[in-house]
Amino acid sequence: MNKKPSPPKTPEAASHQPATDASLSVVVRAEALVEAATSRMGHLLDSARHATARAVARAREEVEDIVAEANSLRRKQPPQ
Repeated sequence: MNKKPSPPKTPEAASHQPATDASLSVVVRAEALVEAATSRMGHLLDSARHATARAVARAREEVEDIVAEANSLRRKQPPQ
């Protein structure tokens, strides 16, 4: 029977140990931190979206005012 040679052991593979309670608590804490960061990022993005929508609405109103003023001035000019 021909057996495949096993791959050489790397230092990373040799140091891999089964999960301990301490390593599991680190994973749980990391997951909680990622969840909190994701949630906070969602809130920040919502705030940015609202601020952008308000800025766009203000800009749209300014453009409408400028167009209305230009039309008014055009109507006041005597025909040439």
